[in-house]
Amino acid sequence: MSVVVKVTLDTPFDLSEAKRYREQEEQNLIGSGAPLTSDFEKLKERNVVVFDLREESHLYLNGRSISLCSEHNCANAGKSLQEIEQIEQEWKAKIPLGTTIVLNEVVKGEASDIIHQVKVEKIQTERELCEELGISYYRLPVTDHRVAADETIARFRSIYQTIWRRPIYFHCRGGKGRSTFFMAFVNILRNRGEKSLEKLVEEQKKLGGKDLYKVPEVGSKKEYKRAYALLRILLLLELYFTQLHSC
Repeated sequence: MSVVVKVTLDTPFDLSEAKRYREQEEQNLIGSGAPLTSDFEKLKERNVVVFDLREESHLYLNGRSISLCSEHNCANAGKSLQEIEQIEQEWKAKIPLGTTIVLNEVVKGEASDIIHQVKVEKIQTERELCEELGISYYRLPVTDHRVAADETIARFRSIYQTIWRRPIYFHCRGGKGRSTFFMAFVNILRNRGEKSLEKLVEEQKKLGGKDLYKVPEVGSKKEYKRAYALLRILLLLELYFTQLHSC
């Protein structure tokens, strides 16, 4: 069975900043959906460190993120970072400046029938964009709706040891699951047992992130996320108690 892939506009043209943009000021953390170039420009002077949590292939077209989107946004599941970035370079090479590209707007996480035709004035990867702006950039690919792999968690822990004093910006596509999980993870690393995991999860929900304890019901349209939601809770518990015992 072939995978149907559409090119999507990740942030509608009527929005002037990333979806679900939020800051947890006391922790120096930021989370959102796919940023606009203007979002990066605003954060440049703050010496921010960007963590791109998107596994799905995406580029920046005229300052806005576009993606190769499949059902459930998992076309790159199982691919390495090198393979994902190679796909992006090959895709970019097929979009010459001056041509017109057709985009499907993302609605509720999926490609909709809302169509935009956009003339290509500038096209680049997110890594290239951040390098152009002089922003520290790391990519930790996580499949949408799923759980970060052990090696991804380990890689973040290693990077975190060198950048923990700086503002940290996590983003995914919609600004819900992946960004919320990693913001909660940093709070776990800094918690030292003062707050319960339930409290940390609730704080992220109040900021505008996903309720990481919410599990889709059997028989619902989102049932395909149910097993991943349960695995995410188990991972949070493991991370919380591992950190608690290390204090």
